[in-house]
Amino acid sequence: FVENLGGKVNTEYDETAPNQSPTIVGRYYFSSPRSFSTGGLRDKQGLSDVIKGTYSADMYYADLKDGNWSTVLTFDHLLNSPKHDIIQDFSHDGTMIYYIKSADLLTGSLYTDTFALEKGGSMVQSPITSLPFRAEEGDKDLHFFNDSLIVFASDRSGGYGQYDLYYAINKNGHWEDAVNLGNVINSKDNETSPYLIKNGKTLYFSSDRLETLGGYDIFKSDFSHSKWNTPENLYAPINSPLNDIDIEIAADGMSAVFASNRISSVGGYDLYIAYFKDQIIEQLDFID
Repeated sequence: FVENLGGKVNTEYDETAPNQSPTIVGRYYFSSPRSFSTGGLRDKQGLSDVIKGTYSADMYYADLKDGNWSTVLTFDHLLNSPKHDIIQDFSHDGTMIYYIKSADLLTGSLYTDTFALEKGGSMVQSPITSLPFRAEEGDKDLHFFNDSLIVFASDRSGGYGQYDLYYAINKNGHWEDAVNLGNVINSKDNETSPYLIKNGKTLYFSSDRLETLGGYDIFKSDFSHSKWNTPENLYAPINSPLNDIDIEIAADGMSAVFASNRISSVGGYDLYIAYFKDQIIEQLDFID
């Protein structure tokens, strides 16, 4: 069963990049270029333009308590900026959030924050450059499986199509070069928004390959006998004739949150929750 998060969370603007809090049950983070965003209306060069400008995405969160959604709250002004601020993921222990600042939603810089309560008004941030993830070259959809394994989408040269999925491993405190996940997962089209569940053997992602219902659909592939199996389309009601992206499975394996611009959306991309008939028990089987 798939349910729109409703008008308390979704707006006429896009809501994307949903992330469930790893430490607070029922809290969901996301990005949205809604009105009253930091910086106001801006042109393509990032300059103020109250007539023809558009809003840049800020980062927000909302809590689900007793079946009701709280008021959506925005991040601190030291994190949200006049640029697009797009949530990527949390560190394994939930103490750090990774996000991209981008002027054009094509390239940007990766930043991190520790959720410290006392930051001071002059906190100076520096882009993260230690990862083999290159936001400045168009890499996106960074997912931390744990502190030593990341998965992400990249359109770097040497791939099988447009955006491909890559992984990288940290060994002895050093991140090795990113490795393409191969031509079973990747196609001549786009593969984006990867999510690897906790047992490390099932990968969810979005693709606009020929096997979709239309636009981007969400697929999954299982790893067995040392190889990835042919990806399976999740089909309706999770997928629709339009774009379905950014899936993340809940910690208890009973639901998932994702973004879609299907016709039932309030406007543009909305956030949806899928409730599963059968629990994804592999999400409870954490592999270090």
